[in-house]
Amino acid sequence: MAKIKKIEILLNLCKTCGQPEEKMIMQIVDASCRDCHSQMRLALILLAGLYFGPEKFTAQQIKEAQSKGVIIKKQDSKTSKSTYFANTCNNCNSFVGEFFIHEYLDVDNAENIDLGYYCTTCDPEKHFDLNQS
Repeated sequence: MAKIKKIEILLNLCKTCGQPEEKMIMQIVDASCRDCHSQMRLALILLAGLYFGPEKFTAQQIKEAQSKGVIIKKQDSKTSKSTYFANTCNNCNSFVGEFFIHEYLDVDNAENIDLGYYCTTCDPEKHFDLNQS
């Protein structure tokens, strides 16, 4: 008779709701400004198959990105007719807003920063600022 091997799958489970937690990664990307072509750094966060830029970052996530040389400032978006935090060029003050951030997903030169595991089921507002933009 064949032996059955026990396979353990290790999941981080939320202490509040018991659902699996998702890994949150901040990507720091070296890029060229779309307007003046100066070098700039961008930050975005990947979580549960989704991505977002500084418009949804918490204050702590903004500090983390800034510690890596990313310039994040409040900007007025003509596209969305709103004001929100965005990756900003230090030379010309141009910014990469919500509409263009997808162009920087998983590029070769991205630095990945592990932000830990988070539950997206019971308290998503704890992990990113849904009310900022």
